[in-house]
Amino acid sequence: MRQPLPWTCLLVLLLVAAGCATVSPPPMRMLNEPVLRPEAGAVSLSATAGGDVGIFFKAAAGGEARVDLQATREIALEASGGGGHVVERQDVHGSPTWLACGRLGGVYRPTHLDWLTLRFGVGGGGASTGLTYATTDVGVSFGWTFLRRVRPYGGVSLALSTPIEHGPWIGNTQDDTLRRPQTTLWLGGNLGLAVRVAGNFEVGAEGFVDTGFRVTHNGDGGLLFGGTGVLRYTFGPTN
Repeated sequence: MRQPLPWTCLLVLLLVAAGCATVSPPPMRMLNEPVLRPEAGAVSLSATAGGDVGIFFKAAAGGEARVDLQATREIALEASGGGGHVVERQDVHGSPTWLACGRLGGVYRPTHLDWLTLRFGVGGGGASTGLTYATTDVGVSFGWTFLRRVRPYGGVSLALSTPIEHGPWIGNTQDDTLRRPQTTLWLGGNLGLAVRVAGNFEVGAEGFVDTGFRVTHNGDGGLLFGGTGVLRYTFGPTN
């Protein structure tokens, strides 16, 4: 594949995290860039899992499945879906315990600029509290492939998340404040490494950080960071 949001519904883990605060969750954002370049018609299947820490919870974990169809040598279409669960939370009322999300996107990786990848997508999700939201995202990543075996990379992303149904008010027992998720602008960054193990089978790992800023109200934001691992196999010709 080439990945989603360049992000972006980062790993579902993130999403869960954000869902616990009064920001709207970011899109699924696992970069997990591949080493190989599939030819037109090839299909890549990926499974990702990981964990993160963030707002109003101490730890969350989740996973994502993704399918990538190589439309042309330079353009891929992708669909992904997954979910996450809060493993250990802080003392907050009304925060969700799980979240599910999905995303549709596209990836452009020019043949004459193998170090550059552009991504865009739309998606959305829902949480156990009744919160539902929609997302849109764009991003860019930079990587270098060595001997068709190893590819280190890094990327940045920009996403907007807008609640459709806000769900219940969320309370903080430390200051007795009550808030609900609001439209949020997310800025993210990823660093990772992909390795071709054998044939068309690849593995990878990456770390990420995302910062959210509420657009409609002042005073709330969020910071999420964590890591993921991925297994990927491509059916069809590659180069």
